[in-house]
Amino acid sequence: MFLAIAGVFAYATFVLFPVRIKDESFPKAKKSPQLAQKATEHLYENGDPVLKIPRLNIKIPIVQGDSEQAMVNGVWLRPGSALPDQQGNIVLAGHRLRMGKSLEESLFFLDRVVVGDEIHLRWNNSIYLFFVVAVTIVSATDSRAELPLLEKTLTLYTCTPLWSSSQRLIIRAKPP
Repeated sequence: MFLAIAGVFAYATFVLFPVRIKDESFPKAKKSPQLAQKATEHLYENGDPVLKIPRLNIKIPIVQGDSEQAMVNGVWLRPGSALPDQQGNIVLAGHRLRMGKSLEESLFFLDRVVVGDEIHLRWNNSIYLFFVVAVTIVSATDSRAELPLLEKTLTLYTCTPLWSSSQRLIIRAKPP
């Protein structure tokens, strides 16, 4: 019963009356990895791996692990995918809502990402800048987004629509 009431409240709050998110403290990164790193260094105090989507104020830890249970703690760097400091397909998967975390610490607002949005990955004390090039929706059984690629690509995905796991929202981004 509690979950049903919480779901109705969340639906009314975030779907019927969406919240506009502003992140005034985040400096605009230029289309240069060096400038982006300099402009964002102060945002990553402890050096832990982090995914950040500045326009939506999303900031989530990047975690590694052998099973999807890793997504409880952040966005999961899928086993077998490229690491952020390597060429290839960097595949991150995450939940739309992480229990006990704010909406900005989950992928709740990922469906608001648009082509051209910046995505930053902090990895091994470096910041990697990506720009969204495609936003697509596929069936839950379509795993083509995880296929290896030769060029550096970030693939970020989550379940969609909200409160369902029937499809996957796929965000593809490339470095400048």
